[in-house]
Amino acid sequence: MASGTLGVVGLQRVTRTLPIVFVGVSDPVSAGVVANLAHPGGNTTGFMQFEYSFSGKWVELLKQIMPGATHAAVLRDADNPAGIAQFGAIRSTASSLGVDVTPIDIHDTGEIERAIARLHWAQ
Repeated sequence: MASGTLGVVGLQRVTRTLPIVFVGVSDPVSAGVVANLAHPGGNTTGFMQFEYSFSGKWVELLKQIMPGATHAAVLRDADNPAGIAQFGAIRSTASSLGVDVTPIDIHDTGEIERAIARLHWAQ
């Protein structure tokens, strides 16, 4: 049993034969932990933190709060490959709701304020 991507990857380095069950991995496919979600393959299987389609619910909530919203920014960790797949799910839902989303890749906390300031000036 392993928790988190780093724990699973560490166990996979040690064995490819003993069964490994994981919890709390954000994107097991992008992290290389499993081949795909339907058929993980190898000796590793488990549970993701959440399904990416839930990310689209955030855009739906935005539209309920601000029905006139047509633009939104998504702050994501530029060093985390899970953010790319998650953004795809967000973009898909946003498009169907008439919202244009812009990804903002953040490498550290200092970049958050600068990114938001750039968005404010772009309007």
